[in-house]
Amino acid sequence: MFVPVAGAPALARLLQTFAALPAIAGGVVVARPGDEARCVQLLPGPGWFVATGAGRRQDSVAQGLQGLPEGTEFVVVHDGARPLVRPALVQRVLEAAALYGAATSGLPVTDTLKVVADGRITRTVDRDGLWAVQTPQAFRRPLLEEAHRRARTAGIVATDDAALVEAIGAEVRVVLGDRDNIKLTLAEDVALATRLAGAGGSYRIGHGYDVHRLVPGRPLIIGGVRLDYHLGLDGHSDADVLLHAVADALLGATALGDIGQHYPAGDERWRGADSLLLLSGVTALLSEHGFRPVNIDATVVLEAPKLGPHYGRMCRNIAEAAGLDYGAVSVKATTAEGLGPIGVGEGAAAYAVALVAAG
Repeated sequence: MFVPVAGAPALARLLQTFAALPAIAGGVVVARPGDEARCVQLLPGPGWFVATGAGRRQDSVAQGLQGLPEGTEFVVVHDGARPLVRPALVQRVLEAAALYGAATSGLPVTDTLKVVADGRITRTVDRDGLWAVQTPQAFRRPLLEEAHRRARTAGIVATDDAALVEAIGAEVRVVLGDRDNIKLTLAEDVALATRLAGAGGSYRIGHGYDVHRLVPGRPLIIGGVRLDYHLGLDGHSDADVLLHAVADALLGATALGDIGQHYPAGDERWRGADSLLLLSGVTALLSEHGFRPVNIDATVVLEAPKLGPHYGRMCRNIAEAAGLDYGAVSVKATTAEGLGPIGVGEGAAAYAVALVAAG
């Protein structure tokens, strides 16, 4: 679920699809034990939660059902490894479930089917009426919960939720699925999904912005360089406005939140922290999700002191923390021409743009 598909983790891609649907109020991501924190980082917003899964698929779905809020009328179950689901398919399945109580997507089998034992064909299967079932599948919530309850009581094991509903004698309707709605199982599936999603998505751009107030009694650190000045930037860490903007640009490009989410101001571990270490941590997080920085361009807005003599050191610091060549980082500075709080010397701001590649 975390492998990048055309520049975005598979799970993030499909969650954004569901979150954009008016019919979907929220959801639960059922994560493998140990993966909960990674899933939380990819949630699309309020109303979305993470639950810890179990050993079997049906047990994991049951865990997810317990996390749904009261008043939920319909439930859509979808494989996290099917990142290319289209909104129209989700809507078709939901509409069928609203009419009949249970529905699944699927495709008529077009290949000739053989039963094989020890590499030898033993018989040919008549494919007439056979469908390959996909997800999404949708159900009235009470019906799905009852199917899971009876399965636990009777010891029924199934590979999808439609089968559990069938087992209690309820009708499940099939709507035409989508051949692009592939399931990521093998390495070549990822390559195919990336092509289907569009090669142009393999690069992503992020924008970062940060601002801090200038106060007495604090060191002035910008771009990892300590500057000789009578004021410093106020903040929980070293308040390096430039590095914070760069970190947010990288996180924004990869939909991995912002620097405040990963290094919260209320956490004492980060009090006075060196922002070069924070930027290195952000770079490592990108790598875990299959991304790498390509280049960074940043601008600091500050009345004084002059930053020009320090551009080289700042670029080298950023390049080292982000795993880039020196020539892939640009740092510039400008003033606010006396306008606003920054223009009168009350603070400093920074803007950054980052290009990030998948893989």
